[in-house]
Amino acid sequence: TRLAETETKLGDVTSEFEAAITEKDEEIADSRAMAEGMEESLVEATKEREILKGRNDNLATERDALAEQLREREEELARAREEMEGMKRSNEELTAKVDDLAGDVEGLTSDLETAAEELAAAKDREADLASDLEASAERGADL
Repeated sequence: TRLAETETKLGDVTSEFEAAITEKDEEIADSRAMAEGMEESLVEATKEREILKGRNDNLATERDALAEQLREREEELARAREEMEGMKRSNEELTAKVDDLAGDVEGLTSDLETAAEELAAAKDREADLASDLEASAERGADL
């Protein structure tokens, strides 16, 4: 009977051991499946990372190109501002010259008006002298 009990216990332990092994085998199979799933996820994440890295590189290149374009436009703007300032200075100089010339024209016009008045006065004196001369000539002929 002791032998039967031992065999029964041994059978029970063996059954428990086999059940534990089966349970562990199932856990290992689940772990392997999980590891395979994780490996696939890792591969997909790596692919996505490479795609994102490529996009990031493209964006960095585009950013650099846009920064260069911006720098060029800022240089063009600075040159245009310098040119505009030069034109403003030239315009101010021309305005001053025009103002000076306008003053000169006004002075010449005034001189011309004065000369015209003097000429008219001289013509009047000439006419008076001619009239006086004729009168003197007539008196001289009467004598």
